[in-house]
Amino acid sequence: MPVDTPSLSTAPSSLSPPSLPDLASPGSSRSHGPDPLYLPPRSVFNDDECAPLQKPRLLYFGVKGRAEPIRLAFAIAGVDFEDVRLTERAFLSRCRSGSLPYEQLPVLEMEGHVLSQSFAIMTFVGRRTGLMPAEAWEEAKAAEFVLGVDEAYSAIAETVREEDVATKMKMRTELASVHLPRTLACLDALAASNSTPGYAVGSSLSMADLVLFNLISWLRAGVVSGVPKTLADKHTHIMQIHATVQSHPRVQEWYQRPRRPTKRV
Repeated sequence: MPVDTPSLSTAPSSLSPPSLPDLASPGSSRSHGPDPLYLPPRSVFNDDECAPLQKPRLLYFGVKGRAEPIRLAFAIAGVDFEDVRLTERAFLSRCRSGSLPYEQLPVLEMEGHVLSQSFAIMTFVGRRTGLMPAEAWEEAKAAEFVLGVDEAYSAIAETVREEDVATKMKMRTELASVHLPRTLACLDALAASNSTPGYAVGSSLSMADLVLFNLISWLRAGVVSGVPKTLADKHTHIMQIHATVQSHPRVQEWYQRPRRPTKRV
């Protein structure tokens, strides 16, 4: 997993930020996006009255990782995007060329603009797909949830980078007995404080639900050696959120899709 290393490259200052329509119609009284089961199938990154915008390109490695919640947001909202999976060689080539801010992934490319850092991308995509709460306090609570999940990712990443096997397994033992249980308990308490069971914030789907779903799915897959895949199972509130996302028709469709939409370079 790439380390946060500053890059000297910057986007040209003459470019104007992409102007994108919001999903919710003007004057809508909703404070938290649309019902997740009734999202429109068209790409909300296009303006129907203008020429279609260039489709978004999401760059990441050939794994779920920090990009998967963004992919799911696009899939749920019906956004036609290019899912680019970089090989290690292609990633290093882009780092050398200076085209990756911070020399890390994920990166979102769109209309000549480049956006890095997963939280920034999730915030942008979430707002444009109705998967980020419109009300300021709820948006902040969603961000709190997303950043809490990111703490778990960061703790796992430290053990992945460790090359000495004995040290790695010692770190994994502490990860499984201290760090992850503490983070999962905090996330479960946050979920319990929400008035609608099965959702992290408010009463409809948000990026907070998607990042939590991704973390729990990863743990339950048993791919992190030394970490029990049942670690999250006792936390009933976050498991309800996992079930909500897992049962969403477009999430199921995403995982049943042919692999052809993925572009590996």
